Amino acid sequence: MKTQAIGVQILRLLMLGCDRYVMKPFVRIWPKQSGIKILCFGDSNTWGSQPGSGLRYPFRARWPGVVQAELGQGFVIIEEGHNGRTTDLDDPDQHGCNGMLALQQCLHVHRPLDLVIILLGTNDLKTSFDRSAIQIAQGVSTLGQMVLSTCQSSKGMAPTLLLVVPPVVKGDIHPSGLFQGADTKSAVLARHYQQVAADLGCEFFDAGTIIQSSVVDGVHWEIEAHHVLGRALAQYVRNLFAKAGRVS
Repeated sequence: MKTQAIGVQILRLLMLGCDRYVMKPFVRIWPKQSGIKILCFGDSNTWGSQPGSGLRYPFRARWPGVVQAELGQGFVIIEEGHNGRTTDLDDPDQHGCNGMLALQQCLHVHRPLDLVIILLGTNDLKTSFDRSAIQIAQGVSTLGQMVLSTCQSSKGMAPTLLLVVPPVVKGDIHPSGLFQGADTKSAVLARHYQQVAADLGCEFFDAGTIIQSSVVDGVHWEIEAHHVLGRALAQYVRNLFAKAGRVS
């Protein structure tokens, strides 16, 4: 068991090194100082956590990296994923997971932003928080209001906001027991997020219509799911800015 644990740590370091020193530098050949700037704000599934192991997928395999690869030149993807991130809750078991505080900083650091994609809600489903689906959607609404009221795009207006609802969590599979009962709540998140999007006048996308959570841990996504979602969101984004006359 000790040898296996050492092997996992070595693999983790190799993947982090590849991501930092090979994949991200390669992506930087695209122009990063100009273009349509997109903030991808989320939790461990935006960070790229592999089901079961906690290892990180390479940048080009994570959904924000897939979006960047699909859109190519003229678009700048800013990836802001954090393990355990909630919408607006402090987690006593994990430091720095309050999405509201993190988003406030991100909007300030990365502005101007032309599009903000928020993909959160899974960690709010933890049994310890005892949150309803409506309360989770309200947390997302708080973040959306922050984007629309405090951030500016390169055109001097509020950025476009896209709320993405995560796929249904298979809480009974997760080995920690942190997500017991999350299956039922997550199954109705989409309609509450859609209502929030309508109230805010922003864009909405249901990831659960095209991908599923892994059967390994019930929470994270297999690499193919990242590719499927990344390609779909890239097309959605391309259409958004084509309608605005900013891309052909």
